[in-house]
Amino acid sequence: MLRFFEPWLQALDEVLRKCKRRPDPAEAFYKSDARSILFRLEALSRIGRGMLDKKAFDPLYDRFKQLEDILGAMDHAEAMLEQIGGIKGLAKFAAARYGKTYKQELKQLALILEQDGWWSGEALRQVRDLVAVHVVEEDGKFRNRLGEFLARELEKTEEQYRDGELNPHQLEGGLHELRRKLRWFSIYAAVLQGRLRLAKVPVVDERLKKYCTKEIVGSPFNKLPSTPKGVMALTVQSTYFYALSWLIRELGNWKDALQLNEELESLLRESTITDPAVLSDFRARLRATLPAESAAIPVMAEDAIDDFVYRDRILIRLARDLRRSEE
Repeated sequence: MLRFFEPWLQALDEVLRKCKRRPDPAEAFYKSDARSILFRLEALSRIGRGMLDKKAFDPLYDRFKQLEDILGAMDHAEAMLEQIGGIKGLAKFAAARYGKTYKQELKQLALILEQDGWWSGEALRQVRDLVAVHVVEEDGKFRNRLGEFLARELEKTEEQYRDGELNPHQLEGGLHELRRKLRWFSIYAAVLQGRLRLAKVPVVDERLKKYCTKEIVGSPFNKLPSTPKGVMALTVQSTYFYALSWLIRELGNWKDALQLNEELESLLRESTITDPAVLSDFRARLRATLPAESAAIPVMAEDAIDDFVYRDRILIRLARDLRRSEE
């Protein structure tokens, strides 16, 4: 597995070395592309625990996720400060809440980077030593196991949606969690170094054309690494992969809008503002920035997900393509 981890470990090592020389190393780490790198290392750890050794790769995943979660919390605080703080009359309330959150998370980040050996390089050495033990042969058996892991991940997500566990009318445990699960597949594709490739579809089904927008098809996130010579790759039809990318984007937009609405309402409750006219004005200004009324967004999301899952059967078709690639 080290061949898959090493490029991202090197990238993280470079970020750590550069940031360590800065006046505020932890904040420099936050402002770097560390979070993107950590997502990829999390994805590889998920593959490792699913295919090889859960006991070994679970703690590894947790280490990367711990850092990534803090960076995510800082991202959220900055985004809310920019969006809500830009509403006249709310700047001081937004600064008090999100400025405090940002500083708390930054302090925690600095502590972990120091105490857990990220600055010293010890953490990366430990990761390399653990991963190096798990050697995988580049053969049909590996490809088949990888294909089965990926297919099962997709099927499990569909089962959780069908069973109501992933409810788009719930923000964090539903809409947001569904997006997280779908997004992992696209990250797996990016880190497998060409072991997953897209097959061009000469004629796109009319029902699937809405997914294959110019923006989606041309997105750099949908340009997968080329397959090395002699490597046995899994293949999925490009239209299904683009459909997945489309839904991830839409869910992200809806999730952001609902989070913004929730944060504003929470902030207004905590503020000293009591004038109904002023409160109404704040809400009206927020609504102008949303893609739809907040109450309508879960319904829009559910309709889109239902089409994706039930009508177009994207997850099942992706899983089928993966298994067709197996020997």
